[in-house]
Amino acid sequence: MAIGVFDERTVLSGGVLMVPADGTATKIIVPSNSSDRRIDAIVVSNRDGIAHVVNVSHVLAGVTVQLGSVSIAAGQGYLGTPGIDLLAAILPATQVGINLPPFATLNVSLAVTIVATFDMSFFYVGGVY
Repeated sequence: MAIGVFDERTVLSGGVLMVPADGTATKIIVPSNSSDRRIDAIVVSNRDGIAHVVNVSHVLAGVTVQLGSVSIAAGQGYLGTPGIDLLAAILPATQVGINLPPFATLNVSLAVTIVATFDMSFFYVGGVY
């Protein structure tokens, strides 16, 4: 089986909420796993009243690599607007999803802290193969 053909045997999904107490620190969105994984999308919604720049990074064996950043508008994902797929926004148009080796993580950080009483939600979906 080639790397281009995916026979995902288990669904992989989860969610993380970023709150004001998280500040601008890096937070793991896709946690470490002992298997190879494919992440197809990371959807973010911003309940805050201000826009936020989300930095996305990949960490493996202590090496952090910046993948890109996306500005998420205030209220994006609410009031009739769709959430934003971070991977679609930061990866080249020819690449769909991202493959992760065992123990790699995908992380995010914000340029500015979320305003009190608000949050941002992140949902990832993919599979283990």
